[in-house]
Amino acid sequence: MIRLSNSLASLFIFSGLSLNGFCEDAKTFRLEWENDTFLNELLGIGDYHDRHYTNGVAFQWMGADGEQGWMTNVLNRMWSLGMEVERTRSGFGFGHQMYTPEIISTDTRYAVGTSPTADQLQVNDRPYAGYLFMEALGERRGEASFFGMNSLPARDRIGMTLGLVGPGAAGHAVQRTWHEIFIGPQPDGWSHQLSNEIALNFHADRTWLFSTDDGGQGLYLDLMPSVGMDLGNVSARLTAGLEMRLGAGQIHDFLLPSMERNSGDRGVYFFASVEGWLVGQNIFLDGNTFSNSHQVEKNSFVTEAKVGFGMKAGFGDLDVAWVKRSEEFKIQSEADTYLSALFTYRY
Repeated sequence: MIRLSNSLASLFIFSGLSLNGFCEDAKTFRLEWENDTFLNELLGIGDYHDRHYTNGVAFQWMGADGEQGWMTNVLNRMWSLGMEVERTRSGFGFGHQMYTPEIISTDTRYAVGTSPTADQLQVNDRPYAGYLFMEALGERRGEASFFGMNSLPARDRIGMTLGLVGPGAAGHAVQRTWHEIFIGPQPDGWSHQLSNEIALNFHADRTWLFSTDDGGQGLYLDLMPSVGMDLGNVSARLTAGLEMRLGAGQIHDFLLPSMERNSGDRGVYFFASVEGWLVGQNIFLDGNTFSNSHQVEKNSFVTEAKVGFGMKAGFGDLDVAWVKRSEEFKIQSEADTYLSALFTYRY
């Protein structure tokens, strides 16, 4: 799968950021990597080297609070939905995702993911698809009511994505090269992937923060409920989720100038989250929007659970999680699992 993990050590550059620079004023660079192979190669968990959402990588850059950009202007003109906005910022990102069926290679020397008929259309499994995209990003933070209750620290994020699904996204080349480097079975079924299609999508979400942090020291708890939506030819869905963090020091996912908070810029925590998706469109299961292609019948409701740990320091954050996603289509035999890693660098 996708939502990032290795070669991060080279990015750990120490900087003398104060707490204010750490949370409100800093520019950020984020690297995210999700991949199902890591469970097998690193932890010996699972039987598959590649299947379904097999790899995702994304890079994001966000400007400092108060820097003007066209997405900040969009946010300033959007309905605040009851938020008393304290900070806004904008940025951009780009990324790549790959989706494959369970059987990908005719090289039966490998124990899993292979079959003499792997080069034929896998009619009982999801289509092959590569997805290459870039996105404009906006974020605002402030105080907002939680469904009529008292106001809480809250964050809104929006994204406008332009991309390409199909051979032009080079999914075949990426998977083939990866397997050549790390000695895996060569994929043989990419001739059956989705056709080229321009991808346009809009994303928006809001997250609230409940915290037992009163500005003191010691162990405390954060609860972060969220709601969101995606709309476009790649994905159309409604989402709702809840994340719990338990740790010490600086563990918040976002901060406001008005918040009482633990002093310092370091923290460690464990976290767990669950999210539900009400799915109307998923191009990676429904197939091409404007042409005939292989497709499978999707499930209308999908859940995803994460368990992991995180660390924060003045120069950035690192989150690593084990992720389990429920069956996404009717004939899927079992849920998928993968590892996700997210590194954020502040400067």
